[in-house]
Formats: sequence, C-alpha cells, structure tokens
Amino acid sequence: MGYAIDLSVQSVQDITVLNITGDVTALTGSTVEQACNSGIAVDSDYLLMNFDKDCYFNSGGIAFLIDIVVNSRKKGQTVSVTGLSDHFKKIFTMVGLARWVEIHNTVDDAMKSRNVLRPDSSA
Repeated sequence: MGYAIDLSVQSVQDITVLNITGDVTALTGSTVEQACNSGIAVDSDYLLMNFDKDCYFNSGGIAFLIDIVVNSRKKGQTVSVTGLSDHFKKIFTMVGLARWVEIHNTVDDAMKSRNVLRPDSSA
C-alpha cells in the first residue's frame, strides 16, 4: 500500500463534500480530520465523505473516521459516506460506524436524500 491521500472540499448549500482518494490510515487520517475541521466544514449541517472506489482503510484510518463522526455529531452535523466497496460497507457495519453515518452508493444519492441537486448534475 502506498499510504497517500488526496482531498478536495466543496460546498453545496448546507453540505460539505470531501472528495477523498487514496489510503485512509493512521498516517493520513489526520489530513481527513483537518479537512473536517476546516472553516467550510465546520459551518455546514451535513458532512459528506465521498471516497474513491479504490480507497483503502486500515484500522488506524477507521479509528480516525470514528473520531471524525463522533466530533461531527457533537457539533450537530449529519455525516454520510459514499463510494465504499461492499467489503468496506461490511467493515463499517462490523465496527458500528453504519449506525452513526448514512451510507449511500453515490454523491447524487446522498444529495437526493437531502433534496439537493449537485450543480454539475443534470435534472
């Protein structure tokens, strides 16, 4: 594994979307956490972590995600994730994350659940 991560953050209405590509590990988890604590993310009601289909999570990365979810919920944010492989959907269920986050297949599905259309999406 290459333990590299790439992030971009965008805001759509009250939703902060974190587009995440790469490996979420103990070494890279702090990068995700910092993005979740950035100004744009702190001010939103809804945090959507959009993982690339090839994202890899190790136990350290899962621990960071649990901290992010706990802290986001304390701030009153709803947290969703998209792009998880079937394997990691099972892992999220096994470690209890699926009880605290909404899991959607795509960003569009997550947006529709909030009655929001993405600016680049055709209606």
